Amino acid sequence: MKITLLRHGKPDFKIPKRAAIKDIANAIKGYDNAGIAADSLPPQSAIDMANNVNVIICSHLPRSLESAKKLTQQPIYLSDALFREASLPRPNSNRSFPQLSAAMWLTIFRLLWLMGYDKNGESIVITRKRAKRATETLVELAQQHQHVLLAGHGVFNYLLAKELKKLGWKASKKSPREYWEYTTYES
Repeated sequence: MKITLLRHGKPDFKIPKRAAIKDIANAIKGYDNAGIAADSLPPQSAIDMANNVNVIICSHLPRSLESAKKLTQQPIYLSDALFREASLPRPNSNRSFPQLSAAMWLTIFRLLWLMGYDKNGESIVITRKRAKRATETLVELAQQHQHVLLAGHGVFNYLLAKELKKLGWKASKKSPREYWEYTTYES
């Protein structure tokens, strides 16, 4: 049995250079609604791998759906919010904070999320529970179909990889971090 975790292609979204804290919530929503950039093409190795799996799965977010469709003509077996990215907290503050680069704000919010801050988002505890349920679903599908591909998201794929390793699945390499990068786990 095999489960392949692939990170989606590059989103069609420009992160603002500088932003006030109140603008970050809109930037996060924009990113979640973004599809894949027209020039973001999967490498041939990812296409070959996708054409050799039995089941394609993705989250409901456009960047995941579009990535799955760019990989192969195979129909998507399952598209579900269960596999969505780990959300970032989004403060609804009108307080005056200095403008920072949006990338800096996003890094700050991810670090705060790791420490338990979850304003307007899903907590790390709930996300880990969701990753466990998603892993159980992937394993069940792998038992039925032998090789499953998830066109997923960076942080959530990392959490899935941890769950798979806990269950004794072996990875061919580290969890995917770059766009279109993938790792196959075997049991």
